[in-house]
Amino acid sequence: MVMTQLLEAIADEVGKGRAVNIPGFGMFAQSGVQRFGIVKFRPNFIPSRAFRQQVMFGTRPLPEIRKASLLYSRNHARGGDSGSRTFVVMDRIRKLVTAQVTRS
Repeated sequence: MVMTQLLEAIADEVGKGRAVNIPGFGMFAQSGVQRFGIVKFRPNFIPSRAFRQQVMFGTRPLPEIRKASLLYSRNHARGGDSGSRTFVVMDRIRKLVTAQVTRS
């Protein structure tokens, strides 16, 4: 029930043209595509760096890989340690979903 409400809220906000950012997970937004002079809007998801790493490695990145990634991001991008926050958020989401599934 919580997941359904969350997804409906995200769809409503993106449908209104607003971007929805879930820290450590990613951002949902509209993207406009123009074809034959007609602009069509479609939903777009941009995953966070930490989320992409977790998917690439299949699990939390090893500390040395995470350290190398953070060093790279500090030298080549905006930087910041969003990785640890991602895993905390993902753990909370997993616990909520598990609790809902076991109640049903």
